[in-house]
Amino acid sequence: MELQGSRYIRFARRHWPVALVLPAIAISNYGNTRYEYGYTDERTTWALFLGGLIVAISCLPAVKRFLDEVTKSEQRNERIFWFTIFQALLLLGPLRVAGKALLGTADQTDYQSATYALVIAYITTPIFTRWIARTAPAFRQLQLRLRWLPVQRALGNVAGISAVAAYIAARFSNSYPAPAISAAITLLVAAAVAAHKPLARTRKLCTQCHLDIQSLNRDMEDLYESQTQNRDRARIWRSGPPRKSSEVAEKQMATLRSWDIVKLNLRTSVDSGYRNIGLHFLPEDEVAALEAKVLAAIAEPEATGPARRELEAILAVCAARVDVLA
Repeated sequence: MELQGSRYIRFARRHWPVALVLPAIAISNYGNTRYEYGYTDERTTWALFLGGLIVAISCLPAVKRFLDEVTKSEQRNERIFWFTIFQALLLLGPLRVAGKALLGTADQTDYQSATYALVIAYITTPIFTRWIARTAPAFRQLQLRLRWLPVQRALGNVAGISAVAAYIAARFSNSYPAPAISAAITLLVAAAVAAHKPLARTRKLCTQCHLDIQSLNRDMEDLYESQTQNRDRARIWRSGPPRKSSEVAEKQMATLRSWDIVKLNLRTSVDSGYRNIGLHFLPEDEVAALEAKVLAAIAEPEATGPARRELEAILAVCAARVDVLA
């Protein structure tokens, strides 16, 4: 049996040039910054700018091979692993600048480089989130989906707002230090609020799903009991095959209405209210598959097994995130 660690080592050996892309971009950007601020050593400035640019361009084929190989992988955990490594490497620079800012030693060059890295993080987070979410049935990994999506959205929001704060610091920290500091602090508070929102949204959605699925389960139980009683009455009076009574029809409609509410929850975006950038609680194809099982259970209450098993699984995942005050 192949060891997991040795597989990652071989993968890293094949794709190690990918790790040079971000440092090369950073070096090229540093050379460009030296040129803008008029450093006298032009040879060093041009060497840094052109050298970093050449290395970054040379590594692009390796990046393409890396993306092609990882995209073919059907293991969502592997995609999350590599994306986490990418984010960690990308955010090392901004974290270093944040430390220098706390010590009062950060300058405009530091803030400018942090701005570039944070903008890249903000742009790539929703792209990679969708890329990762396309792999493996989401229903089987719903626990991971509900834990990972809001965290990634929170990190993306923080990166975007922090990029604006870093840009303001780079642009106005020398000429207007007091207003720049005030604006940066305000934006950092906004970043904390933006980080909290997707987490609270997930807890609220899970709470609503829990309540609505419980209601649907009760309606399915009532429907099964009514169908059973109707069948027993027909057997006692020997009146032939049981006819659907008005009570059964009403409870079928009640169960269908309950499912409509649950379906709306399952099609709601977990991490964002914007449908173009958010991801649903479950993908559309899995919601359609579950709907077929629920409709089959409504038509024939004795066939509730498959639908109930999946609904109970969703209920168990949501139970860990119930928060009626979210």
